[in-house]
Amino acid sequence: MDELDVRHKNMTSSESDTILRYLEPFEDKSLLSGTAYFELVPFELPSEFSCWNDGALFIQDSGFDFFTECFHTSHSDFDYFSFVRFDRQQINTLIRELDIFIGVLTSPQRRDDIFSRFAGLFGSNMWDEVSDDTLRNGLLHCSHNMRRFIQDKTQESSCLWVLGM
Repeated sequence: MDELDVRHKNMTSSESDTILRYLEPFEDKSLLSGTAYFELVPFELPSEFSCWNDGALFIQDSGFDFFTECFHTSHSDFDYFSFVRFDRQQINTLIRELDIFIGVLTSPQRRDDIFSRFAGLFGSNMWDEVSDDTLRNGLLHCSHNMRRFIQDKTQESSCLWVLGM
């Protein structure tokens, strides 16, 4: 059971892998299934309500929930269900907030610290059987990928659109 790194013995490695896919950001639109995604667009939108844009980063809402407060802190008008444009100053604040959260995740902490930026519509019970270490590692992977994408892809445009659900 040690290689599964799950809290309860009733979760298989397949179930653990499935749940951790929520923490995997991706750019390939062919992987989209349904509409429960946040879309990070590092350029001006081609039209007012343009979505599923080429060059965007997608993350399922259940994974994004762990980062919601980073976005709220960075932009006072952030809305889970809306299209919100971040300017250069807000992007820099967002990157700092992600760095702070990465710091929390890399130091020993309580499970509550892992959920310190969490805000979700459906609660966090889907994560109950995932061990702290597995969840922390998945979140570190996700946060580093998201941070790198935001840092690198907004250099020229100085804007980031976050398209909520």
